[in-house]
Amino acid sequence: MSFKILVKNNYDYFFSLISFLAKFSVAYFALPIILRKLPSVDYGIWTFFLTIGSLTSLIDFGFSTVFSRHLTYILHEFNLTNDTDLKLNGLLENQRRTLTGFVSLMKIFYFLACIIILLIAIIVFFVIKNKLLYHYPYNINIVFLSYIVYVVSIVVNMYFLYLECILIATQKITQIKIVNITNSIFYLFIVFLLLEMGLGLLGLSICQLIYTLFNRILFHRLSSNFLSFLGKSLVIKKITYLNNLRNSAFKTGLTNLGGFLINKIPIYFVSFYFSLELLGSYGLTANILTLISIACSSYFHAKLPKLIKFKLLDNKGLLKRHFFYSFCFQIIFFVLGSIFLLTFNSKISFLFQSQTLVLDNKYLILMIFTAFMEAILVLSSNFIMLDDDIPFFKSSIFTGLFVVILTLFSLKYVDKFGLLVIILPPLIGQSLYQFWRWPLYCYRKLELFSFDSENQ
Repeated sequence: MSFKILVKNNYDYFFSLISFLAKFSVAYFALPIILRKLPSVDYGIWTFFLTIGSLTSLIDFGFSTVFSRHLTYILHEFNLTNDTDLKLNGLLENQRRTLTGFVSLMKIFYFLACIIILLIAIIVFFVIKNKLLYHYPYNINIVFLSYIVYVVSIVVNMYFLYLECILIATQKITQIKIVNITNSIFYLFIVFLLLEMGLGLLGLSICQLIYTLFNRILFHRLSSNFLSFLGKSLVIKKITYLNNLRNSAFKTGLTNLGGFLINKIPIYFVSFYFSLELLGSYGLTANILTLISIACSSYFHAKLPKLIKFKLLDNKGLLKRHFFYSFCFQIIFFVLGSIFLLTFNSKISFLFQSQTLVLDNKYLILMIFTAFMEAILVLSSNFIMLDDDIPFFKSSIFTGLFVVILTLFSLKYVDKFGLLVIILPPLIGQSLYQFWRWPLYCYRKLELFSFDSENQ
């Protein structure tokens, strides 16, 4: 390996780690600011907004990853791996037509995805108007305006996802991470500024829009050289491309859908059957557990480039070692974070000067256990996917449907059991199969119980 490639790989690894830590740190520092400035009912509405925002990854249906991978294959086939190669070698006409057609396909796909998001947003608008805000004590028009601004930010983010695919395919990983780091710091500053100005919920939505626009403008500048080599939009090969890509994205999309049904649908039920204050408390508790889970996965994400390299080299010894390290780091960090949360639960709201409370320990213990098992499941799934294999897509979608049905059935007893009718179904549904099947599959696949010294 040349010195230049070695340095580049180290830069990619370094900025991947810094970007990950920056996102985690911003989420950690922004949360107290939001909790201090936002009334509990507004935080409940913001939690609902964020659930709408998660539709982006659902509607993408796994195509962003597949687009990036296939565009990378096309560029390698043409011996064009970055902008420098394009400048030195230029493009033959057939290459220009192929790349133009592929980029046009991505634009059309994300344009259609934006239309779907807008249609869903219109339906949700009437749900918010007629159900969620029935007893809202403040100015309802501010909520409507905040919702419109937030939806615009979702649409902008979705349409320009093709720029990120281009940057990944042209090996601009370091530049992507630098943009993410800059945006994370910028986001924290804007959140503090707008909330201090007293804009509340509207301020958070405006912040999300500014953050998205800033991110996409920078991504467009980074990809401008690549785009300048393309010709006019072509329609000839789009259907062929789509057919080739559809099978690759299908399993990823179903897995995402299953995860959405398991983790996001409960928030919709909470918003319909409980008060906005309780929705805010549920959302706050879920967000804190998400922060703990993100921190737990930091070792894996920092080592991901090396893990891919070890997999390509078929180095099972190092894969075992780093899986063991990831697993131990995750357990230790999660246990410590959970103990802290349970111990200081009643003091967190006072510490943050929050108007929104964390849920009681009787609910918190169940949510912690569910989040812990999900963290192990996600870690195992990520290692399995290093083989570009997604054997769990069927179980994910069936578990998601089972959780939704079980939740609907449990809502009959909402007066008797309260939030347990929302918290227990995901735990029960995933414990039946997912929580034990795929970690066990991963352990066997990596042969973690064989103690040979090969490739150590």
